[in-house]
Amino acid sequence: MPACGDMSDWAVRSVSPPTKSVSVAPNLAVTLAIAASASSAIACLAFTLLGAPASTTLLVVDGGLTIGALVFASAAAWRTAALLTLLVTLNFVVLAFLAQNAELKALRDPLVVIAFLLLGWTHGGHDRARVAFFAVGAAAILIGVIEWISPSLYTDFFDVLGFYIARGEVTEDRAALLQSDLFVSGLRPGGRYFLSFLGPHRVSSIFLEPVAMGNFGVIAAAYGLSRPSAHRRDAIVALSIATIAIIAADARFAMMSVGFLVLARLVPLRGDALVILLMPAVVLLFLVAWGLMSGVGSGDDLATRLAHSGRVVARMSVADWYGVASGPLASLDSGYYYLFRRLGLPMTILLWTCFAFLPARSEETRRYKLMLAVYMSLLLAISGSSLFALKTAGLAFFLLGAMLSKDYGPPRLGR
Repeated sequence: MPACGDMSDWAVRSVSPPTKSVSVAPNLAVTLAIAASASSAIACLAFTLLGAPASTTLLVVDGGLTIGALVFASAAAWRTAALLTLLVTLNFVVLAFLAQNAELKALRDPLVVIAFLLLGWTHGGHDRARVAFFAVGAAAILIGVIEWISPSLYTDFFDVLGFYIARGEVTEDRAALLQSDLFVSGLRPGGRYFLSFLGPHRVSSIFLEPVAMGNFGVIAAAYGLSRPSAHRRDAIVALSIATIAIIAADARFAMMSVGFLVLARLVPLRGDALVILLMPAVVLLFLVAWGLMSGVGSGDDLATRLAHSGRVVARMSVADWYGVASGPLASLDSGYYYLFRRLGLPMTILLWTCFAFLPARSEETRRYKLMLAVYMSLLLAISGSSLFALKTAGLAFFLLGAMLSKDYGPPRLGR
């Protein structure tokens, strides 16, 4: 088995000449990346207009897109796809056996990352990444404007609250207290943090949740900030999309994250792989220290959420760290806790090391990879499973894969 840093080079060498049978694959790959961002909207639309069962529909859409991405990627880089899929599957089976508490989401989460990263790398490149990103950005802004101008028209097609109630993620009692059919956090009771004159409405657009809209804004900012000077126009448009998305969603975390992305854009790239490798450990140490020493009580602001997340990690048992603890998750707001409980510390370290040492060649790819690492490290500090949400993760990793494809050239069809 090759070292993680040589994974991409090894995968390129493991394939043979192309055939005409995959000529449509690049367009289908872009379609999959765009559909991934709209996955929740597609399921909600089917629920609202057709009465389709919410959970089953989302499972079919989410699973179908992930499997489709993995299949298309496997057609051109089957050895790499098979190796990574086998690795996370074996980890899932072993942890499920030891914990006696198997949840398929523990397998699905890393497969989303693997599938769309490989999809972008096998069928990507600058032009296809650009099409996918700006198509999603245009859809997010257009639907977002419609939602903001006429929330009732938006909910006629996307019954967001009913969709989440049907999935069991919002109780009827809580829904009765809400003043709209938007997501539970679709209105900011105390007023907006950004541009208060826009009113309390927090736009969700195709992502159905304001937080996810904000996360898309961070990904858009990372894409824009990583673009070289020769593509300044693309960078300006991408950063404009990011600004609109974050302000429309009134996303505090997203705005803070973009500040860190700007800092990452200004620092030199020397030793970036080592910086990425150590980044989660630094964030995790800060998180635990803040949770134990801050004395912050309960609440919903950034300081209290970080403190809660840090305390959850500090209370983790050895079984929690290694992913073999039985019983339900104790917290849905601590991404690091969620990650270790789902994947276990050894697999988490292995996959992150592979990511850190992906041998990106161009400055654009290295910048984007660094910014994606910043986004992931920060997001895990404050949110549970949202890092793996297909509606944002699919595009984020497809873009990285497409940049790697630009660096290495598209891989060829394997035997």
